[in-house]
Amino acid sequence: MKTKEIKQNIYNLIMKNGKKQTSEKLFLKSLKLIQKISKTKNTTHIIKTSIVNSAPLTKIKLVKRNKKRRNKHNITFPYLLTFNQKISTSIKNIISDSQNKKNSKYFFENLFDEIQNTSNKQGKIVEKVSSQHNEAFLKKKFSNYRWF
Repeated sequence: MKTKEIKQNIYNLIMKNGKKQTSEKLFLKSLKLIQKISKTKNTTHIIKTSIVNSAPLTKIKLVKRNKKRRNKHNITFPYLLTFNQKISTSIKNIISDSQNKKNSKYFFENLFDEIQNTSNKQGKIVEKVSSQHNEAFLKKKFSNYRWF
């Protein structure tokens, strides 16, 4: 994905009630905070590193199977994500975690904190991705069951 596509994806995920201008303003405010605090003024590099650090390689799918209607048998199996899926899931994780935080008053401060933490390989998102990779490694014997 190009940087324009990434920005548009971020704007669309932040947007509520069809107000794209407010989502752009919130994102730009968080970028200004990043510029103030970071030593380098290049915010695109920081955003790209945070997206790369929070991008999962695999996703785990749960498939419910009925075995002769008596026993319900569920199978969880991992599958690899494509490049665009990795980027979109990492952006979704960053924005959803910043929306769910109740620490500060404003959304752009929470978004700044999440971007800063993930670029430094800290925070909930990085732990969540590493636990997801560990779970996928444990379930790798079922990886040949992908039929969707």
